[in-house]
Amino acid sequence: MRDIVIFGDGDLAEIIAFYLEKDSNYKVRAFSVDGMYLKKEKLLGRDIIPFEEIENYYPVTNCSMFIALGYAKMNKNREKKLNEAKTKGYKIAKHIHSKAIVYPDLNIGENTFLFENNVVQPFVTIGSNNII
Repeated sequence: MRDIVIFGDGDLAEIIAFYLEKDSNYKVRAFSVDGMYLKKEKLLGRDIIPFEEIENYYPVTNCSMFIALGYAKMNKNREKKLNEAKTKGYKIAKHIHSKAIVYPDLNIGENTFLFENNVVQPFVTIGSNNII
């Protein structure tokens, strides 16, 4: 099991947490948002930590991160936060649901989440920062 922090506190963050807990080797330890957007202390029973302080609670050596932001501004917000998390030194997670149909040589980028019942044909490359 590897610890993971999910950036986000909305519906998508809850869904990502559910799937990671049920269908991965990740243990969701906390959520994070930019301090100016912190409106509640907990989500799904886990702390929501200001992003500006996250590495003080969940060091990059022990924890991965997934950016669970929606499609606002054509995904630019998610891309920006992904780059900030990488700058802090976090390993960025990716997840392929066990019930997705993929071939062994699938090339998939970081911060990509592939839900169940997707079929990815051979020789496909999926870049980074996608929710499929």
